[in-house]
Amino acid sequence: MANFNPYLIVIFITLIMAISSISAYSMKEHVNAKTPQKLLITNNIEPNPFSLMKEESLGKLTIALPADQVIQLIGNPQKKDSTIIWGADGLYHQSWYYPKQGITLNMVSDTEKELQTIFFIKLVSPSTLETKRGIKIGSSVDEVIRTYGKEQETETSVPGQSFVAGSIYGGLIFTFENGLVNEIFLGAAAE
Repeated sequence: MANFNPYLIVIFITLIMAISSISAYSMKEHVNAKTPQKLLITNNIEPNPFSLMKEESLGKLTIALPADQVIQLIGNPQKKDSTIIWGADGLYHQSWYYPKQGITLNMVSDTEKELQTIFFIKLVSPSTLETKRGIKIGSSVDEVIRTYGKEQETETSVPGQSFVAGSIYGGLIFTFENGLVNEIFLGAAAE
């Protein structure tokens, strides 16, 4: 009968277990390498919360519309604030006011001398401008929900008070009083 060395048996079993672990680890890594790719494909199906802000308009006013085109569309503002640098984004901001039209614009540029573009738009009464989907000052809460319900951000919307479509970081915000829209905001309300 052959003489077996118990140490060789232990080494042999350890080697088999190590090889099995390496194979299982390699297989797991192979599966995990494909999983993120599938997740990315799935995530691409979900809507981009910023796409609404980029596609939407209030009348013919859009985010990033240059100042010269703004003046062509609605004229010179009745009042302008001083240009200031916002700490949140390091950009130069200036508010333009059109009280007779119910419009406030926040204009932005990288430098004080550069051409400004629209950063955000705020409408109040007596504005008659509409969103691309026809919502305006005086529209009902129900009209807003029917029109923008698929894009609603429920975490920051407050039923009966405000409705956020897209995101507070870039979207449409409707504010209500007595069940009717009394303010429309397009742009980034938070940094």
